[in-house]
Amino acid sequence: MESLGVEPMLKVLKRLNMPTGPPGDAGHSIAADFDPLAIIAKAQRVLGLSVFLGFYVSEDLRNTSRNVMVLDQVSPGFNERYLLDPVRFATEVREYRVYVEDMVRVQLVRIPQSSNVIAPSIDAPEIKKAASEFADEILAFSTQLAKIITTSEQRRDVNSLFHELKASELQNLTDSQLTESAAGEGMRIDWTQYLSKVMENTDVKLDFDSDFLVVLDVTYLQKLANVLSRTKRSTIIRYLWWSIFSTLAPLTVQDFRDLGFRFSQRVLGLSQRSPRWKGCTGNVNSNFGMAVSFMYVQEYFNEKKREKVESPYDLLIGGSQYDCFVTKALEMVNDVRGAFEEIVKELQWMDEGTKGRTLEKLEAMRPFIGFPGWLLTPGELEAYYEGAEVIEGELFETYIRLSEASLRRALEDIRRTSDKDRWITAATTVNAFYSPILNSVTFPAGILQPPFYGLGLESLNYGAIGAIMGHELTHGFDDQGRRYDKNGNLRMWWSRETLVEYERRVKCIVDQYDAYPVKQLGGNFTVNGVNTQGENIADNGGLREAYRAYQKFRARHPQEPLLPGLAEYTHEQLFFLGFAHMWCGHATDGALRSRVVNGVHAPNRFRVMGTLSNMKEFAEAWGCPAGSPMNPKNKCILW
Repeated sequence: MESLGVEPMLKVLKRLNMPTGPPGDAGHSIAADFDPLAIIAKAQRVLGLSVFLGFYVSEDLRNTSRNVMVLDQVSPGFNERYLLDPVRFATEVREYRVYVEDMVRVQLVRIPQSSNVIAPSIDAPEIKKAASEFADEILAFSTQLAKIITTSEQRRDVNSLFHELKASELQNLTDSQLTESAAGEGMRIDWTQYLSKVMENTDVKLDFDSDFLVVLDVTYLQKLANVLSRTKRSTIIRYLWWSIFSTLAPLTVQDFRDLGFRFSQRVLGLSQRSPRWKGCTGNVNSNFGMAVSFMYVQEYFNEKKREKVESPYDLLIGGSQYDCFVTKALEMVNDVRGAFEEIVKELQWMDEGTKGRTLEKLEAMRPFIGFPGWLLTPGELEAYYEGAEVIEGELFETYIRLSEASLRRALEDIRRTSDKDRWITAATTVNAFYSPILNSVTFPAGILQPPFYGLGLESLNYGAIGAIMGHELTHGFDDQGRRYDKNGNLRMWWSRETLVEYERRVKCIVDQYDAYPVKQLGGNFTVNGVNTQGENIADNGGLREAYRAYQKFRARHPQEPLLPGLAEYTHEQLFFLGFAHMWCGHATDGALRSRVVNGVHAPNRFRVMGTLSNMKEFAEAWGCPAGSPMNPKNKCILW
């Protein structure tokens, strides 16, 4: 990477018809035929980079049997909440500006020098001046873009954002917002041109009389059209250049990565870099997750290594016995599903019709556990990576080719039927997922290990991975998941009366978490109850389901032992310890602030305290006095 320097990036910039340095600075002129809209489309097609517009192909939310083109808003490259409150987030905004300036300074002295560009050093006055002015302009324009972003709180109701439009209809909506800029340099978005260029070098030929777009935020696109129409063309071009350059630069020389680490150090409080091997293997796993999963499966699921295990208590993490974990995991999923079914049938606030449809959706929900079955079928892995190229010794070129091949496949999905049986993640992922469109829950092999699973006792396992299983299942019925029916289609299937009571109970959870102060940060930071409500609903419902599921297990295995050496703890207490133990962790102030401001998950402490304080079983197990913080009189209970 060091020997190739910035040359690979310069080739891509030239391919995109962009200057090698900041447009307009130090002799980096803009081509006469420069077309900003074409660059926006090419950046999307070649790099998968969304600038101004988020574009992708996905299932139609209202008819998941087909795929459609989707348009959405996109962040201005730096968190809009920071940009809109520069006093409260003075450190973050200041450091972002410094980052932009220093990245540009490095680029200006790294690129080949022509006769009219002299850059004696990174501290040369002309370099510092050009970079400083560039950073000011990027920050100012980014702030303008931040002002038109629809907030995550406003976007929680997908129905209010969903619009199905042909390109001509969208054109009329955005053209209605156009205004003449003072300098007459503003740009107009031609949707037919944009879509045609995004689809270049694919097998798809769009028919603008029949093909339509699903637009998730028409208001944003209208505001964007207005902003672009009155912004100087040179500013738009410079912002475009920065978006592309800042994406590619870290894949070249160490100087850029050093600046990225320094920025993270100052904003997030990182104390040391991740080891190089971790970044490299992470890169491989991101691009070849299924191939790495194949290697993992060969090691831990190889038929020749399998041994029968007589008792679940004999299960230990290890290749020869790992398949038994999957069997046990499926048993646990079924217990959790059965627990949720019981809870629904007992509900007093839900009418019988909605109950029936809830249970139908639960029954239709499919669990994916461990790894996709096709992974071990000869030829399937090769077909999955058809078109993927790795150029030995050239990370940058490999990245470009992999991106183009992946994007081409994704864009050509517009003419394919949706695959309802697809895995949405690699088996190596240490996480779990619910897909509202597929109505599926996925628990990859990567999470079937401590501290989530394989903890020796089922009381601990049900408290940990069981709660995660319940969490993902409950996402199908949280404030957003409940909008999708059993087939993954966005439609109303709740009675009005039941929905009123549902929303009242959700409000209880929102208010509960809203009131948690994050004292570590000072400055009156609290948990955002609105943005975290989906995860909080899932945490609360998931743990309640896991507790019932564990009781089902105990009924089948009444002789489960206690924890050796800590036998004073009951099975119920161990269950709750298993849950709380998962969320042990530490966060720097910067990382915690970012999570509170941007995250959909509450900080770990409140995920534990908030959930447990709503469970009477926890208070009973640990003898919490009535009215105490962990046993309040009024508990928020939805599922």
